Amino acid sequence: MSDSTNYPLVAKTDAQSSNDKPRRTEEFIEEISAEIIGFLFQQKTFLRSASDTSDEPVEFAPVLHQIRTELDERINCDVDETVIEAFDDAFNWNRSLDSGGEDQEARVRRYADALNRLQNEETKLIYRFVMMQNLGHPWVMRQSAMSGYLINLVADVEVTVRHMMESAAKLQGGLQLTGNDTIAIKDIGDEETGAEIRRRVTQEIIDSAIYGSPKDWVRFFQNQFGINAENVRGLEEVLEPIQRRHCHVHNRGRVSSRYLSRVPDASVEIGQYLRVNHEYLERAADHFAIFVYSLAWLVLEKLTRNDSEGWEKAKGVLTFYIFDLLNSGRYSVLMLLDGLVPRDRVEASFRLVLDTSIWLAYKFSGNFDKVRSRVTAWDVSDLGIRFQLSKAALLDQIDEAVQLVKVGLEIGDLTPSDVVSWPLLKDVYPVFASTYDLSDFSEDDGSARSQ
Repeated sequence: MSDSTNYPLVAKTDAQSSNDKPRRTEEFIEEISAEIIGFLFQQKTFLRSASDTSDEPVEFAPVLHQIRTELDERINCDVDETVIEAFDDAFNWNRSLDSGGEDQEARVRRYADALNRLQNEETKLIYRFVMMQNLGHPWVMRQSAMSGYLINLVADVEVTVRHMMESAAKLQGGLQLTGNDTIAIKDIGDEETGAEIRRRVTQEIIDSAIYGSPKDWVRFFQNQFGINAENVRGLEEVLEPIQRRHCHVHNRGRVSSRYLSRVPDASVEIGQYLRVNHEYLERAADHFAIFVYSLAWLVLEKLTRNDSEGWEKAKGVLTFYIFDLLNSGRYSVLMLLDGLVPRDRVEASFRLVLDTSIWLAYKFSGNFDKVRSRVTAWDVSDLGIRFQLSKAALLDQIDEAVQLVKVGLEIGDLTPSDVVSWPLLKDVYPVFASTYDLSDFSEDDGSARSQ
């Protein structure tokens, strides 16, 4: 038998008892929850750091003025404007970033030629020293920092998805091989046990998926859990920032032929610089967030079809995610979650909590008209104070909302902390506080204190 023969292998073992599955499912949900929490925290950290980095273009004219001034002081002849113009053409960061790579190299060569045409060697040294000392490249350095944030955002997505894959392998005792997955006999070590082979093949399956595209990541979970790939949000939107990241890592931020093949709708040319600014980073981060969470949610939703306890934990993960996004002001991500949860799987009270949070995102982002008709048609007549208050606040019925807050506090449905911290009441609370004193209500149960 040839040692290069390929044989299909099943990288999955039934060693774990079926009785052990509830515990492994619980561990899987906890691991996914931890991944989501860590992912959100990392994104917020990157975006906060990026917000402290200016991405505003810096004028080049003051640099040229300073160079002329210093040269006037150092040389005993008129400043050679041919050299100044060539320097400006080669190193003006606003101009060089907009051009293709070959064009930029040609301009640098023209600058070097202009400098070499100076007759005096000492004069050449003075020109070179003064120009390089004043160059600084603040815009280029800032662009480098901004592209670094994009690289980190993409890396964190890849790490999070990889950890989700590894958790899936642990849950299932290995991975289901699909299609033509094979392993060569020559690749199996003489001392390898079956368990070691399974671990190695499992890692190779994960590596193969991760080193592919986000479509391969989705296909992995589709193969392992049977999720509906069409329900994954943000898949098409994350393709471009990942390819832009590749350009910044491998091609100095300039468009490559690979970028154009992977992003065919891009209106750019080979060699053009792909800028990264605050707005781009935030938009990319939002697409990454909805992509990662919708992928995780679809796995959890599929996994807990017949597991009521697991389903409750999955809803807890969703609740945390929603409130974190709401409190962080990431409304565009919340709006993209609209309709992700199967409405027939959640009870009415939980569905209303989800709807209210998403409607708030529309309201706070200035897009409330898109859902106003749904809120107006919402019948809360038979629901509790909180839901009546939610509708009134969403529709800016402030006077009615103030009275509902008072009633809610008096009967114990609300506490003073609710009134102060609930994002929905940010416009209601100031009006309420101008009329009533929160200290008149108990924090323990919200009921009115005896007078």
